[in-house]
Amino acid sequence: MKTTLQNFNILLLILLPALITGGLLIFSGNLSDGLRLGFLSLPGVIFLVLAATQRKFYWYLLSILWWFIFWFDSLLRSSTWILFSSDNEAYFIIEAIANTSYAETWEFFQLHMLTILSVFFGLIALTVGYNIAAFKYLKENSFKQLWNSRFYRICIIFLVVLTLTSYLMKPSRKVHPVVFWTNYHEKIQDFRDRIKQHKNVHHQWDQSAQQNLIIQDPSKLKQTHVLVLSESITSLDLGLCGYSRDTTPELNKRIDQLKVFCNAFSPSPSTINALRVLLTESPAAEYKTYSPESILAYARAAGYKIYWISNQDDIYLSSLFGA
Repeated sequence: MKTTLQNFNILLLILLPALITGGLLIFSGNLSDGLRLGFLSLPGVIFLVLAATQRKFYWYLLSILWWFIFWFDSLLRSSTWILFSSDNEAYFIIEAIANTSYAETWEFFQLHMLTILSVFFGLIALTVGYNIAAFKYLKENSFKQLWNSRFYRICIIFLVVLTLTSYLMKPSRKVHPVVFWTNYHEKIQDFRDRIKQHKNVHHQWDQSAQQNLIIQDPSKLKQTHVLVLSESITSLDLGLCGYSRDTTPELNKRIDQLKVFCNAFSPSPSTINALRVLLTESPAAEYKTYSPESILAYARAAGYKIYWISNQDDIYLSSLFGA
C-alpha cells in the first residue's frame, strides 16, 4: 500500500506541470484546446527525467525553459477567456491587436508594468521552484520503481501514445505554442495587409459613386447633412430616452435640432464591423470582403464635405473611412 501511494505521488509530481498547463486553459473555458495543450506539453517530462537522473545543468535548464514556455502560453491564452469570455482567435481580438499602434502598446505596458512584471517573475519563480522540488524528490530509483509497477507502466505507455497522437494530428498540433503563435502572427499580418489595400478600396468607391449617382432634384443642391455615429453607450442610460435621471441636459436643449433613435441596435459588436455594415453594403458575416459602394463616396460625389472626427488612434477605421 505504501509503495502504491509512493508511485502515485511520483507520477503526480511528474505530470503536475502538464496538468497545470492544460488545466488552466480548461478552467478558463476552453476544454478541447486545454486537453490538447496538456498532452503536447508532456515531452517536457523527458527533460525532467534526464535532469533528475543525469544531474546535468543543461537538462535542468531545458526543463525549466520548457515548462516556463508552456505555462506562459497557457496563461496568455486563458487571459482572453477570463477577461472577454472569448477565444484568442476571435476576429474582434485579432483586429484589436492588429489595429493597435506602437505608441498605444507602449502606453499599455507602462500603465500595467508592475502587474506584467509581477506575473512574469512570479511565473519564473513558480517554474524554478517546481523544478527544484522535483529534482530534490525524484531520484533514478523513483523512475525504476514506477516502471516496474505493471499498472503505472501501462499508464505511462498510454500517455506516450496520446502524446504522439497529439503531435501527429493536425488539429492538435496547431495548438502547440510554436505553431499557434506563428499562425496567430500571420492572421494579424493579414489584417494589417488589408489596411494597405484601403487606398484601392476608396478608388473603387469613388468610381462607383461617380458612375451611379443620380441627383433627383437639382434645385436643392445646397444642403447640410450631419451624420453622427457613436459607440460604447446605450440608450437605456440616456435621459433623452426615458432614463429616470437627466443624463443628457445639453442634448435636451437641442432636441428640436436632432433626430434620436433610442432603440437602435448596432449591426455588429465590433466597432470596425459595425461601421463597415452601416456605411457600406458589406454583410456583417463577410468581414474580409469590401462592398463596391459606400455612402461616404456617394456623399463626396454629390459635393458634400466629409470629415472624420474620432477620439481613437484607430489605424484601420481612419484609413478606411477617414481618408
